[in-house]
Amino acid sequence: MKTMLITRFGTAVAVGVCWLVAGHLRAADHESNLHKTFTASPGGKLVVEADRGSIEVTAKSEETVDIQVFRKVTRATAAKAQEVFAAHEVTFQQEGNQVFVRAKYNKDWSGWRLWGPNLQVRYEITVPKQFNVDLKTAGGGITVSDLTGDARAQTAGGSIKLGAIDGQVWAHTAGGNIHVASATKAVEVETAGGGIQIGQAGGSVTAETAGGSITITKARDQIRAKTAGGGIHIEDAGAAVKAETAGGNITIKKAVGKVAAHTAAGGIEVGEAASAIDASTSGGSITATIIGPLTEDCRLETAAGNVTLIVPDNLSANLDARTAGGHVTTELPVTVQGEQKQSSLQGKLGAGGNLLKLRTSGGSIYLKKR
Repeated sequence: MKTMLITRFGTAVAVGVCWLVAGHLRAADHESNLHKTFTASPGGKLVVEADRGSIEVTAKSEETVDIQVFRKVTRATAAKAQEVFAAHEVTFQQEGNQVFVRAKYNKDWSGWRLWGPNLQVRYEITVPKQFNVDLKTAGGGITVSDLTGDARAQTAGGSIKLGAIDGQVWAHTAGGNIHVASATKAVEVETAGGGIQIGQAGGSVTAETAGGSITITKARDQIRAKTAGGGIHIEDAGAAVKAETAGGNITIKKAVGKVAAHTAAGGIEVGEAASAIDASTSGGSITATIIGPLTEDCRLETAAGNVTLIVPDNLSANLDARTAGGHVTTELPVTVQGEQKQSSLQGKLGAGGNLLKLRTSGGSIYLKKR
């Protein structure tokens, strides 16, 4: 009896395998591509609203918007593939100097399937060199070449890569990296999981990620950078800087305005700040240089590490430096107020002025002159 059951089970498995193989032999990949061209003059706008697929936009000298939609259905019979293509509705429309591309699936479709048909879509579009773009896809990467105009890009899952944009940039993704080569106006980018890299911006920069590093080369206006897990590196800020991370180092090479830098676990380095600094970390050293007079109160505080502050030798401020596990040393003359101790130093630098507060719970404090 036992032998008979094993034999029957083996036969059933063999039949099942044969059925799967036969199904795969009948299934194949099928393509149904679309192509549309519109005449458009510089200064117009391209709007793409796609239910899926990657989008690539390239700027060329021609005064046309050329749209190619590459569609492929995998693991399907010819009849099933045609059914999928028919349900995937792609429309092209022009209103004045604006071109619209919209795509949606008109049946209940769960997207990628292990055994069933899978619809893959890719958009390749060329526009005039001076053109605005507003691109949105529910799943796929977005790439835009060098362009004169504003660029908006949004995807529910994929990376965003923008070239040199002569205009404003707005880019959001629910999961992927964001790279902006440059922009002549403001830049606002956000990702729920990935790194952010921005070249030069002619306006302000706002960059936020839930998990990844942030690198900004240069911004003419203020910078706001925030990450829940990663380092922040800023080369040159033309105004105030606010940098915050829950876990990573913060490096700011140069800032014209006030610097606010906070990390829960990492070191902080400010190479050159023109005015006040507010920096704190729960685990790491702080090194900073102030090149001008204090325009407001200044604070450098760490729970575990050294604090090193370099200032002009003619700086005027009220100094309050204290450490719980080290010593305080200064290269600048201080008019001491009260009793001077090895672990604390309070007094006036120059004529006094705004508060210069230095704190560490587990390290030493060094006040040096430039």
